[in-house]
Amino acid sequence: MTYRAVRITGVAQWASQAPTHNSPMPDLSLVIDSYRRCVARADFIDRFYIHLFEASPDIREKFRDTDLEQQRTMIRKAITTIIMQSAGIQAANLSLDRIAATHGKEGMNITPDMYQLWIDTMVRTVRECDSQCDHRVAETWRVVLSQGIGYLSRRGQG
Repeated sequence: MTYRAVRITGVAQWASQAPTHNSPMPDLSLVIDSYRRCVARADFIDRFYIHLFEASPDIREKFRDTDLEQQRTMIRKAITTIIMQSAGIQAANLSLDRIAATHGKEGMNITPDMYQLWIDTMVRTVRECDSQCDHRVAETWRVVLSQGIGYLSRRGQG
């Protein structure tokens, strides 16, 4: 089993033991299983960035001096962290706070519109890379990503 598979399996175990929320929790198993299928494809993250950069020259410009190999690792960690946060794992907020600090007004100045495009592009890429992604899976991804990205946006714009 690869490190990546172990990390995703660990998230699934955390999610199954997560505390209850006041709001309904999405069926994280749909996202976790879908994410496993997506990352099994070597081109998943690359496809995402191709779509994202095609959709927004402004976002592409923000990555001009970025080490994309390092960025691939960072986005995998960020997706895992967003899933963990959706599972109610409070430690995930610490990682998201660090991301918010670098992506907020005082850092990269990622706008709410850019965050929304990020969510839309990720869901599009999941649909493309996960052969089992149906409407329910895609909408669950959208809910989970919106929770995490909403947290980032609120923290970074404050």
